[in-house]
Amino acid sequence: MKYLFLPFEQHSDFGFGEVARSFQESAERLALDAHNKPLMNSQFPVNYLYRHSIELYLKSCIINIHRYLNNGSIKVSDIRIGEKQQLISNMHSIKSLFQHFRGLVVDNKAIIEIEKRTKWSEIPGELSAFIEDIESYDSRSTYFRYPGLDLTQVELEKSSMKEVDSKDLQGMVESGNKIFTYVEVNDKNEIEKAYILDRAVLGKCQESLKEVAGILSGASVGIRMELANGE
Repeated sequence: MKYLFLPFEQHSDFGFGEVARSFQESAERLALDAHNKPLMNSQFPVNYLYRHSIELYLKSCIINIHRYLNNGSIKVSDIRIGEKQQLISNMHSIKSLFQHFRGLVVDNKAIIEIEKRTKWSEIPGELSAFIEDIESYDSRSTYFRYPGLDLTQVELEKSSMKEVDSKDLQGMVESGNKIFTYVEVNDKNEIEKAYILDRAVLGKCQESLKEVAGILSGASVGIRMELANGE
């Protein structure tokens, strides 16, 4: 893995894979810290770091495949993605990048999958499902970087603090489980509004992000080794 000891401009993918790995590892460490010492709204930085690593891993794979198909001669500015033929550097949709990657490995299967190489065209169905899940939350790489601006149902799921009915709150208290809550009462000491901290908010999405980052981390290295001589 010679590339580990070289500056980014000398990597076969111009450093996209290594920067992706740094974001993935940062997400893992922050997630562990947040688990051991709970943080309010830690899902935003953790999920963003995972999501950005996925975007960069896909770009790494795409660049290395294009370089291989063009006999090692390619510039990042030569690669266009999607119907509008956007520069790869300007494309932030995980789904569009994934579709481009899938098209490359399927359309060029005979060239890429020669003897003793990985069958990259055989993409597992669960990976496609994870990609769809991520795209449904964040198609523009903005969902985890900003608060809810358009109050759709997906946007309303962002915050760790959730409003609950007073009867539901009473049931939670009686269950004996630990909860963090904030309540507003009137002059008669009656609960008018109640809020609880949901530490598991966006947990399912985070699992999808973590799984995809792990899969693409391996794919990025594998494609680099098979198609770019580990450079």
